[in-house]
Amino acid sequence: MMIRSILLAAALVCLNGPLLAGSGPASSTFVSMPERVEMGHVSRHQDPPVVDEVKIDPGKVRFGNLMEFDPAKKPQIGTVRSDVVYKQIPAYKTILADGVERGTARFTKLMKEATAVYKRAVEAVGAEGYALIVEEGGITGYPVVDLTARISESL
Repeated sequence: MMIRSILLAAALVCLNGPLLAGSGPASSTFVSMPERVEMGHVSRHQDPPVVDEVKIDPGKVRFGNLMEFDPAKKPQIGTVRSDVVYKQIPAYKTILADGVERGTARFTKLMKEATAVYKRAVEAVGAEGYALIVEEGGITGYPVVDLTARISESL
């Protein structure tokens, strides 16, 4: 077990440099892992990816490829409030109006239909020249355009 620990420590030193800050026997402050990986500046932790100073929550990307996003190229980014759009979709309106219960076959069928309509609308607006469409609040540090009304109109 001791040899395994020593080998692991040696591997970390080779990959990340010294584990201890400073030099000499009096220094014993542990240096944490870097916040970002230098290639692509993507966070190592569960935080949203960091591209320069732009933060994007990958779970909130509704259109586009996050891995192809390059803020240096200044692509157009849109945001959407999905709850507002869904409330305009007839199948979702039926779920709300009839009180269809989650987990039922009818609910599943209606949600599948509503989601397909939502995706088509988002993709249609995204194809107008947007690199990404992100749920509102899913991107910081970059100028965005609220596309909620345009997506709702395209339903």
